[in-house]
Amino acid sequence: MPELAVVLEKLNNIESVQIEHGSSLKTLSDAVVKMAVQNEQITSIQGQLNSLWRKNDELTKPEGTIANIKEHQARCPEKEMHRTFKWVWGVISIHSGLLMGLFYFLLKE
Repeated sequence: MPELAVVLEKLNNIESVQIEHGSSLKTLSDAVVKMAVQNEQITSIQGQLNSLWRKNDELTKPEGTIANIKEHQARCPEKEMHRTFKWVWGVISIHSGLLMGLFYFLLKE
C-alpha cells in the first residue's frame, strides 16, 4: 500500500507541474500573439514612413515642387504686386466707409 501512495503522490506532483506548464504556455502564447500584432503594426508604420520619405524627396529634389515654387516667386514682379495690394486695400477701405456711412444714416432715421 505504501507504494500506491508514493505513485499517487508522484502523479499528483506531475499533474501540478503540468498545470503550471499549461499556465506558462498560455502566457507565452498570449505574448507571441501580441508580438505578432506589434510586428504587423511596425511593418505598417515602416511602410508609411518610407512613403513620407519618398514624398519629401519628391518635394525637395532639385526639380521638385519647392524648387519650382521658389523659381516662380523669384519671377514675380514685386513692385506691381505691392501696387495691386495697395489698390485692393484702398477699394476695400472706401467700400467699407461707404457701407458704414449708409448704415449710420439708416439707423439715424
